[in-house]
Amino acid sequence: MRKKQKRQRWPTDRLGRVFGHTNGIWPPPIGTVDLGQLGTITPISTRSNHGRGTPIDSYYIDEFFRDHATDIAGRVLEINDDAYSRRYGWPKVVRQDILHSSPNHPGLTVVSDLRNDDPLPEDTFDCILVPQALHLIFDLTQVVERLHSALIKGGTILLTVPGVSQIDRGEWGDQCCWGFTSTSLRQLFEPSFGRECLRIKAFGNVCAAIAHLQGAVAEDVGKSRLDMNDPAYPVIVSLRGEKC
Repeated sequence: MRKKQKRQRWPTDRLGRVFGHTNGIWPPPIGTVDLGQLGTITPISTRSNHGRGTPIDSYYIDEFFRDHATDIAGRVLEINDDAYSRRYGWPKVVRQDILHSSPNHPGLTVVSDLRNDDPLPEDTFDCILVPQALHLIFDLTQVVERLHSALIKGGTILLTVPGVSQIDRGEWGDQCCWGFTSTSLRQLFEPSFGRECLRIKAFGNVCAAIAHLQGAVAEDVGKSRLDMNDPAYPVIVSLRGEKC
């Protein structure tokens, strides 16, 4: 009688836990991987704001700004609206500015299009918030220089960009230019801010990235899986830069 072949056992480690292999068995035999509901060639949802729950990238963006709430103070500029400034800055915010390219945008105080060479006021802001905007701009070098110039000495920029992500099928789809890594974001900002004045962190893991690409929400994945970060699978990449 032939002996049953044993599957190779590997020590359980962080990456194994991300994959869900907590019993230390790795890898599974070819053809036995159960992809379940995430194994379809069409996504669960093609919209990032589909109303089912919290988009996975939003979960991480919120965590980043919450972790840096003490920086959101004084005169604050936020791109597009003041959502994160209101949530994490008040009552530390002395003056709130909102940047948008449309002069009719609600609450607008600074008319500027970062995609063009529109100027920003120099040496003005204590904190600038840029959530998920840089990927829509092709020529980024000039943008970083203008954002740096707009900060006062000692001022802070808080910024997030997409890593592993869907391309929007709606309003912003034809403007999406980039997905980022920690390395590309550092190389982009270092010439203006200097390496010692930057803190960069990737949020996400293989489970979160796959679920995000499929259009699943944070409530589908669960906090315990979302809160384990593996820099090889960035759903978003965050940056805190100080004008030193």
